[in-house]
Amino acid sequence: MYNWDGDRIIYNSTIANTRSISNSNVKYEIDIRELLLAEHNTVVKSAIQEIKDKLSHKVYEKFNERKEGSFDFKVRIIKEFVEQSIEYKQRVKKKFDAWLFPDETLTLGFGDCEDRAILMASLVLAVGVSPYNIRVSLGYVENEGKNEAHAWMMYKNEKGRWEIIEPNDYITKKGAAQLDFLDEFNYKPSFVFNRDHLWGVYNGENNDELANADCFSDYLKRISKTFNPSFASAVHTEIVLESLKGIKNKFLDCLTAEMKAELVVFPIFSSADHYINRLASKVNAVDITLNYNALDHFDNSQIQNSLVKLNEHL
Repeated sequence: MYNWDGDRIIYNSTIANTRSISNSNVKYEIDIRELLLAEHNTVVKSAIQEIKDKLSHKVYEKFNERKEGSFDFKVRIIKEFVEQSIEYKQRVKKKFDAWLFPDETLTLGFGDCEDRAILMASLVLAVGVSPYNIRVSLGYVENEGKNEAHAWMMYKNEKGRWEIIEPNDYITKKGAAQLDFLDEFNYKPSFVFNRDHLWGVYNGENNDELANADCFSDYLKRISKTFNPSFASAVHTEIVLESLKGIKNKFLDCLTAEMKAELVVFPIFSSADHYINRLASKVNAVDITLNYNALDHFDNSQIQNSLVKLNEHL
């Protein structure tokens, strides 16, 4: 549907005056491509070593390989690492905030969607994936009929297909897991970039805008920095979390290897909390994607009938 390689190069890739020079109130401009110039950054390299140190011997060997399947494998391992190691924390401001360099996000241990996407892309570049197989995408996700500003990573896999690598698939806020984004939302890119270029992407609404030399700076002025996904289905997440409170380890002990593999592709960085949050996320996804049935949700007027149906299922 979209040309993730980019439709046209945008020559003005400047982010204007959002970062402050140390010990001053003076703000300066950066080129957005600088955010991915971290391939040889020693802090990023240390994060890669941290990942390796947590791998089993067999997985470690595969992570170090450079043959068929190994690059897709590295990307999935890195995604899991960022999800588990970098807390999602929105830096809400009334105006555009300064996006973090990868080493800043690693040092802080938190970031919002663009910080996590940029970090993922930088880590993937650091393990040898070509920069032409990587994009950080800036645009929107459609949420309940409204466009919410968002950022995510695109990866061209070993079959030559672009994949959305969502930085917020697993996030926690006040103990509540959120949805798996890929299953729920329509992605609408406006721009993509790697360390060499910034491209505009035609999305059906911005064709005229991309012809403007200042289209990128106009986009940055326009986007709202209030991306804060919250959904009506969060109540079902809370039910799952509350029901397992105090018995996390018992829950983990009850999971078979097959169940664990269903919840977490790579359980390398996983704790009982991680498995529980992934379970809650799947409950949410089922709730949203299937047709609503009052009997499945114990609506006040249907509790008795719901219990009968539950007993039938058991």
